[in-house]
Amino acid sequence: MWVYKKYPVHLHYLHLSYNRYIIEYCSITIHQSIRLLQAQFDHPVNYLLARYEVPACMHCVWFMSDIEEARRQQGWFLHVAGGQNIRTAGIPMRITKRMAHIFTGEGEWSRWNGTIIMNLRSAQVAALGGSNELRWNVQNTILTSWLENEDFWESVVHFFVNNPMLEPSYAGHIIDYIRHQKYLPHER
Repeated sequence: MWVYKKYPVHLHYLHLSYNRYIIEYCSITIHQSIRLLQAQFDHPVNYLLARYEVPACMHCVWFMSDIEEARRQQGWFLHVAGGQNIRTAGIPMRITKRMAHIFTGEGEWSRWNGTIIMNLRSAQVAALGGSNELRWNVQNTILTSWLENEDFWESVVHFFVNNPMLEPSYAGHIIDYIRHQKYLPHER
């Protein structure tokens, strides 16, 4: 059995989904190259679980430290890997057809790094007509950590897209300010 020091927990998560394997895994060959470890982990995951191609960013679900959130997002992975639409995966975010197309599509942004939520948020900005600079700035905010109060935060993203004169680099500061004013407890 092949287990690298970096991946034993992640392999355990993969093993927990053994009843969803579409192929026996005894024939998988793992190479020793360190720089290929991530790709080598992605390959068996795709080989064992995916009937259809999965966006590269979705593989991060096997490396999450929050067990409960990891299992939830692994469900999203299995849903898409089984050939289902990302829109019907139970993600607590309104995903338009355009967002789904951008998220799963080819091109410059199709091989994003980061989490599923980070890349969904970036696809949201693009689907609404935001610039690549705004995508990058929103993708690097606290909005990519969770999907709570999503209706409100979607309206904030709309605000940024509808006000192109607003410098995209201010997005993070504005989002932090709104979050602190609206959702965090204040000392009196």
